[in-house]
Amino acid sequence: MDVERTTRIRKRSLKNKRIHSCLICGSYPATFNYGALTCSVCKTFFLRHATRPHTPVCAEFGECGYPLIKCKACRYAKCLEVGMHPERAGKRSGCMRRKRHGTELGMNESPELPLLLTEHQRFAQVCPSTMLQAQRMDNLDSEIRCLIEIEKACSADSPWTPKMHEFSFDLSVTMMDILEQPQKICARVPLGLCNSATEFNPCRENMGGKCLARMMLYCADFFRETPEIWQLGHDDRRRFCLYGSMLLSQIQLYYHTFAIGCKGFLSGLGQRYDPRPDGPAGFNDIAGVCSYELHNLIFPALRRINFTYEEFLLWKMVVLFSPGPIGLSDEGAAIIRCTRRKYEAMLLEPRYLGNVRFFKNERFV
Repeated sequence: MDVERTTRIRKRSLKNKRIHSCLICGSYPATFNYGALTCSVCKTFFLRHATRPHTPVCAEFGECGYPLIKCKACRYAKCLEVGMHPERAGKRSGCMRRKRHGTELGMNESPELPLLLTEHQRFAQVCPSTMLQAQRMDNLDSEIRCLIEIEKACSADSPWTPKMHEFSFDLSVTMMDILEQPQKICARVPLGLCNSATEFNPCRENMGGKCLARMMLYCADFFRETPEIWQLGHDDRRRFCLYGSMLLSQIQLYYHTFAIGCKGFLSGLGQRYDPRPDGPAGFNDIAGVCSYELHNLIFPALRRINFTYEEFLLWKMVVLFSPGPIGLSDEGAAIIRCTRRKYEAMLLEPRYLGNVRFFKNERFV
């Protein structure tokens, strides 16, 4: 009787126990290894390749037909895609793989965070960037100059740049596709935020879609040139870029509306939208509220403190790296907090401290 009861309890416990599948190959069972749910075979595969000095390269440039075709490069890329961290492999006490291959991690490199250089170099092998590479510097003036150069490169804009409206665009691509190959969405024409703006008509020449596509390209270029983005894991990076692109686009449009002093607010490509009674219902109401808040509350405050372009660049980074409802992992949230504190410290420099106090009193921060 006791044997039968024990058998029933064991069957019930096995039935209720949840067994996970491997995120790489789909086999059972899977456990949490190096940041993702994988089977023991895929764990061993990742350990071998993550501790070697060179990662495998697909002979068909990712078009080999994996997983139907066995490809080490695409399998390793899948490991990275599901969130496995290369720097966590080979950290077990007594493991000599990294020492044997000469890939030991430095003492100041955290095993909990993705390595910026490794991730950025791996991505650059797939899609070499033609943009400027941002370098983090301790000196405030050098940091600001770096931000200015990145801004110029991403916007491809100046007051003397002619407007360009004749280009094709594709809004069906995902944010991760744009990060890998930015010009999939549209050509890198001037962003059109420095010129005097004409009235925006979203139906003329598909102007609404073109403005949106060019702004998304700007956001992708900006994220690619921000090193802290590459410290995030794959899923955290995707969530942050989707959320951050909405913030970044609004920040850019609103600040440059203030800078050139036009009515309404800019929409990009040398266009502006001025809410009026006969405008589209719904959108016109929202745009009217935004325009009123900007021109009657925020812009006058910025003028009173002589808000400079350098302050805007630092403030933009603080807002962009503010915590948001995007469900980041603990590691990703820690990176975001550290980055925000970094730019907050720059804004607390004596030259900007008075304006920061004003913003806090006005509840703009």
